[in-house]
Amino acid sequence: MLRCILIGSLSAFSTFPDASAAPPLGTRIPPGAYVEDQAEVGSRAAAFGVLDRLGKCVVKADARNSIALMIAIPTTHEGQGALDKINPKLSACLGKAAEGTNLYGTVTLKLTAASLRGAIAGALYQLQFLRQSSNAWRIPAIVAPIIPLERVTESNQQLVASYDFVQCLTKARPADVRNLVLSSIGSSEEDAAMSLLGPFMAPCVTRGTTIKTDRNTLRLLLAESLYRWSITAAST
Repeated sequence: MLRCILIGSLSAFSTFPDASAAPPLGTRIPPGAYVEDQAEVGSRAAAFGVLDRLGKCVVKADARNSIALMIAIPTTHEGQGALDKINPKLSACLGKAAEGTNLYGTVTLKLTAASLRGAIAGALYQLQFLRQSSNAWRIPAIVAPIIPLERVTESNQQLVASYDFVQCLTKARPADVRNLVLSSIGSSEEDAAMSLLGPFMAPCVTRGTTIKTDRNTLRLLLAESLYRWSITAAST
């Protein structure tokens, strides 16, 4: 049975204080850290392939509301409204996305709102910007945050931290983020992009905090960040 369940939390992307986050007086707060959860490449590729095709199917079925979802701020009334309009397309698109895989007929996809946004952003990016190099644009001085600071609450702090992290990476290395987002799972291009982004990861994490996630989730979040960066860069 093919089902798509949309859940609200970003369980695959966690932020937590370091054990030393409350240092003694006179010492510095430790730098942020990024830790990647490891996963077997074959299973990671199969799962990401389904998400990638799901995003493309949703965009093809409802481009207008897909773009509206990218404009809406996550966790707000407008963001939930955009998700509600897309939700009826998910089950049919999941069936198409799983066709030809060993998941077809058995998969229940527990999809976070952030992962769905990332899959849709990736599809929109390829549709609008695949033939354009990020080097052809002037780097924007400011890109609007995916979740503005005034929208931070106790319940969405984790999500805000994750979006801040990927937007910081995109601002620092847009070409490398693009290469990662467009690379095949488990490819040498993916590894090369991750290596180039590596030195910028810890500085992009809030000091005294560790961000831990799997690479698929990181790619989806970076896809949304890259799409927003590209929209802003193209308009300048």
